[in-house]
Amino acid sequence: MKGLIRLVSVASILLLNLPAKPASRIRPALIQVELSSPEAIKGLLTLGLDIIEVKRGEYARILVSDEEVTQISEAGYTYKVLYPDMTAHLQATLGTGLDMGGYHTADEIYAALDSIHNEHPTITTPRDTIGFTIQGRPICAMKISDNPNTDEDEPEVFFNSLTHAREPMGMEVVLYFMRYLTNNYGSDARVDSLVNNRELWFVPLVNPDGYLYNELIASEGGGLWRKNRRNNGDGTYGVDLNRNYGHKWGYNNSGSSPVTSGQTYRGTGPFSEPETQSIRDFVLAHNFVITVNYHTYGDYFLYTWGYAPFQPPDRVVYQVLAETATSVNHYIWGPGYLTLYETNGDADDWMYGEMFAKKKSLSFTPEVGGYYEGGFWPPAYLIPTMAEENLEANLLLAEQAGPLSKRSFWSLALEPPFIDTLVYVGDSLILPLTLYNHGNLGSIYLKALSTESPEWLALEPENVDTTLLGFDSLILKVKLTSQNVGSGGNYYSEIRLLSYNDSTPVYRDTTLIPVSVQIICGSAQLPGDVDANGSWSLADVIYLTNFVFDKSRVNPACSGTEPGTCWPFTPVCRGDVNGSGGSPNLQDVIYLVNYVFDKSRVSPACNGADPGNCWKPVATDACCYPAP
Repeated sequence: MKGLIRLVSVASILLLNLPAKPASRIRPALIQVELSSPEAIKGLLTLGLDIIEVKRGEYARILVSDEEVTQISEAGYTYKVLYPDMTAHLQATLGTGLDMGGYHTADEIYAALDSIHNEHPTITTPRDTIGFTIQGRPICAMKISDNPNTDEDEPEVFFNSLTHAREPMGMEVVLYFMRYLTNNYGSDARVDSLVNNRELWFVPLVNPDGYLYNELIASEGGGLWRKNRRNNGDGTYGVDLNRNYGHKWGYNNSGSSPVTSGQTYRGTGPFSEPETQSIRDFVLAHNFVITVNYHTYGDYFLYTWGYAPFQPPDRVVYQVLAETATSVNHYIWGPGYLTLYETNGDADDWMYGEMFAKKKSLSFTPEVGGYYEGGFWPPAYLIPTMAEENLEANLLLAEQAGPLSKRSFWSLALEPPFIDTLVYVGDSLILPLTLYNHGNLGSIYLKALSTESPEWLALEPENVDTTLLGFDSLILKVKLTSQNVGSGGNYYSEIRLLSYNDSTPVYRDTTLIPVSVQIICGSAQLPGDVDANGSWSLADVIYLTNFVFDKSRVNPACSGTEPGTCWPFTPVCRGDVNGSGGSPNLQDVIYLVNYVFDKSRVSPACNGADPGNCWKPVATDACCYPAP
């Protein structure tokens, strides 16, 4: 149950659908798509759709144009229309008649920053322009600290919002926190401690062009433009700024889209957009221990990784921070990929994942509010409540930046942050694991070992117990082997790094590097590939038929160039097409003939009992090794 109960008018939420109009990207419809399984979301992600809410295995809610509805239908998904004009629904829910539905406009955001500084000039900087948008508008930052115009040796924390232009509630949370700090300085001991011992930076409006465009198309609020306003040159506009960061940019087409019209369009390259370039350069000029990227909505508290289904190496710290930070609002926390859906090129992954050009920053994405609280545009009367429910998280994260900045893990960079690979049966693979000490805390003392010491994973040297000097690096060898491990299996373990430094008190950290390995057959080890050329074809049928029906023609000296005349070897495993475990026989020939000449009858659900209708290869753990 939520720590704070938020009441929304039932009448405002359960509105009757307005008369249907053609849905467009400016005035999209909201539909709910049925998901038959947890994996069904993948197909929707590859379409570059505007997916705003997911309950895995049940449904996805998507903002769509008429054209996108057709794409979804043609992809075989079932859906129902919730609101044919989502902007109209949101405006009726807002019901205020105020500019931007009671939210700060872009000009009012700048004015709020100026007002905060004018009222508290001794603990704030004037708003500073850190870059410009694609249309030339300023992106502004402000610092709150006791000596704001001095770069002190204090832990730094970064709060930002409105990367996605339709998510103003995150901006209201940031402005509320800024006001709370400045208004309570001098009268609240907790606030005094933060302002006196931290450098707190704020960029409440990352995407001014997009936000101003929402003011243009929906001055009463409820605008649903998401991206920036780049003219893509083909009649489409906008890049999703939260798919444009450099770490694993364009990793695949489900975590971001290569299509310019897609709502997760990633741009032409990493940091192609001046908005993300500005944030990148700003972050590189600082040492942010923690970054908080405010978005809406879903009541989530997400962190890296977004692009892969693994926990981050510093998951112990992440989990403790997330659990504590959500103790008031009870948001659902976890890695983005595992908790919500797959993304790549997002801010969290770059803030943390870029560990060499800068120190890693523990980066979080709170998704403020829920669907039944108004989604992207909650009613104005909920703004103070929703800002308040994130106050404790902001205070706690700012506080924890202090002790975290003294711990060895913050200075320790590593590549890769996880291992996910294939190893062929009979082979071994050696991968480098690079460790680097940024040096701000002096030497780091390291021990490394595999957590479970499985026989398929080993470190070289086997026992790592060393000192990593400041600004120095170390390369460990990770050896993965298929020996004594069956093929077809997926194996998981972790490499554990234990580290500490000379800080007082001594902080001991545990870094866990996930290792996932799949052991598979090589191309010359596949059952059914009788001639060992890496595919199934007529030649395999001829070889196997000759072997089964004319064994007398087997000739050890045969070159194999005349399969009708001789059979060059005994295909005990590769000829065992049906997986019976015995010598190749008539049933194996039937299986292979059916497969080669009627591949459409291959069925994953086939049990192999009816070779005339289907063909099922032997189990993947029956790899032919060594190959004949």
